[in-house]
Amino acid sequence: MSGVSGTRYQRGFTLLELLVVLVIIGVMAGAVLLSTSDRRIGELHDQADRLFALLRWCADEALQQRVELGLVIDEEGYRLLEWSNRAGRWDTPTVADVPGAVKLPGYLRLQVQVQGEQDNLLRRDDEATPAPTILFLSSGEITDFELTLIVTDRAETAITMLGGGYGELRWLQE
Repeated sequence: MSGVSGTRYQRGFTLLELLVVLVIIGVMAGAVLLSTSDRRIGELHDQADRLFALLRWCADEALQQRVELGLVIDEEGYRLLEWSNRAGRWDTPTVADVPGAVKLPGYLRLQVQVQGEQDNLLRRDDEATPAPTILFLSSGEITDFELTLIVTDRAETAITMLGGGYGELRWLQE
């Protein structure tokens, strides 16, 4: 007999090789999840900064330009309106450089709680233009509100803003 008589060649992977591959796949999956989560938290902070800047701008603009501004808020986004005395209804703002309707990314949502009575400026003349949730009046008054921006799949990850009184806007410390 020629060749190697007692040696058998086996094909396949050893248990150690399979474990190493599983560890590598697990590390890569964890890195992807962390980067996605970090991106969502970063977007949460960016959107919160933009919204807070708009709230501050509305308070200042209403007072300086002697106009009534309103912010329509729903879970998916927000839209700025201006009260038109001539038309007697809420309409698209006439001031320059304001965003139109802002739609949030699908993994972010808004919750708003409004305190106190809303006056007759909130009447709805038609269904096409919803009444504002938050008012910024030319007198400097702001609707008392608590506005929370939430990451939908991580409800514990949220940013809350408070407003009301005479131009008072602030972040809620969490």
